[in-house]
Amino acid sequence: RSDILHSYSLIEPALRHIRDNYSANVTLDELAHLCGVSKHYFCRVFKAVTEKTVMQYLRDYRITVADTLLQNTDKSISDIILGCGFNDESYFYRCYKKHKGTVPS
Repeated sequence: RSDILHSYSLIEPALRHIRDNYSANVTLDELAHLCGVSKHYFCRVFKAVTEKTVMQYLRDYRITVADTLLQNTDKSISDIILGCGFNDESYFYRCYKKHKGTVPS
């Protein structure tokens, strides 16, 4: 149990950074640096804690935020896609469908 808490506390700065900067170009290098560990070790610990790779977690977080915005704002889907860090609408649609099981509307 203490190993899990230690692992979570190690990646917590990265989780916070993703939450606060999901719309920006978040890199593995900066996340590992924030946590003060090597990229390889960071990736291993991150996956052990979240059961996702860093990029899967970031993508899923962006999709979750986009879904919330789609349901609760009048913003255009294009504005939401760009505002959530996606640069390619077709990639967003594929990711959204894979994550949510349906297309965004």
